[in-house]
Amino acid sequence: MRALRSSLSGTALHASLARVLSCLQSTNSYASVLSFGNGGQGALGLGDTADSYSPEEVQRLPGSIGGVAAGHYHSLAWDTHEGRLYSWGRNAEKQLGRPIEETGAVNVDSSPGVITGLPHRVVGAAASGVASFAIDSAGCMWSWGTSKRGQLGQGAGIAESPLPGRVHGLEGVISVVCGWGHALALTEDGEVYAWGFPADGRLGTSRDASSSQATEDGILGACVWVPQKVEALSGVKIQQVAIWGWQHGLKGLPETLLTPSTVAGLGLQLQGQSSFRKPDARVHVAAGRVHSLLAAPAEVLSFWDNPQDPCSSSWSLTEEGWQGDVLLSWGDGQNGRLGLGSSQSVDEPEVVPESDGYQILDMACGHDHSLILVAKT
Repeated sequence: MRALRSSLSGTALHASLARVLSCLQSTNSYASVLSFGNGGQGALGLGDTADSYSPEEVQRLPGSIGGVAAGHYHSLAWDTHEGRLYSWGRNAEKQLGRPIEETGAVNVDSSPGVITGLPHRVVGAAASGVASFAIDSAGCMWSWGTSKRGQLGQGAGIAESPLPGRVHGLEGVISVVCGWGHALALTEDGEVYAWGFPADGRLGTSRDASSSQATEDGILGACVWVPQKVEALSGVKIQQVAIWGWQHGLKGLPETLLTPSTVAGLGLQLQGQSSFRKPDARVHVAAGRVHSLLAAPAEVLSFWDNPQDPCSSSWSLTEEGWQGDVLLSWGDGQNGRLGLGSSQSVDEPEVVPESDGYQILDMACGHDHSLILVAKT
């Protein structure tokens, strides 16, 4: 692990990956990916297309996974030891970035496989419904999949890339996030770049497709096919970018996690968190299509009998003997996407019992599935 740390670019080794490496080294543990939810497209990586109502361990992955990403119906995980990127799930739009051997379900690979053709170690990744992205140790970005709206960012008219292709015009990339037909990249200088479908101002530029959506030619002409700097943010060093789930957000949280926040009105609060920007902050949030997750150390969570009255009686999981981090989920529970052991929906956060004893390193939500990266001893 020490050799890996020294071999990576200091700018490309972003804070979350550094924290994962530090945790695995200091606790002499290994990383494991757990998944739950809708398995119909193989996105759970459990070797079949069945649903999972509680977290289950994804096999065929090394114990040195540094992060996870979830598209609508596919998943990604990257290895900190060899720098490899693994993909599994739906491949109808070539979003897995590798040839697959179809056994049963068409255009689906329900087990992790390695993506080849990336020249440097992978230190980060992101996924949308039809495309995937990787950041390498040189700060370069790669994309693959299918997008008629320019989300690949590889150049004018390039709508399909079955294997990883270079996204030119970007250097020192430390983060990338995907939305509905668009994407954002953050560089080490704190600059934000955007590309894809510009409708509703989602690219942060003056360009908008609203007036030209009547025809397909008008839509294609309005799309931004290569990354463009968001000039409105010039002079501001951005530290994090985020895009929330479809038609919903996390109640009480801003669209970017740059300041302390409270999940309002849901009976819990984060305690002692001075800022989510800290590299060692162990607070994670993720949003799927109709469900949300939040993970935090047990000692920073308090629960009230009456969430509207902070002066009411309270209790904590540490008092109940809880070990490790706490995973909370809420929203639509169909297909087990909440990990609570059933398909029941819940309006307020509930504790996922199987998270007891784990330190949660990373997590991601797809449309109907979830991925949790945990440290195991």
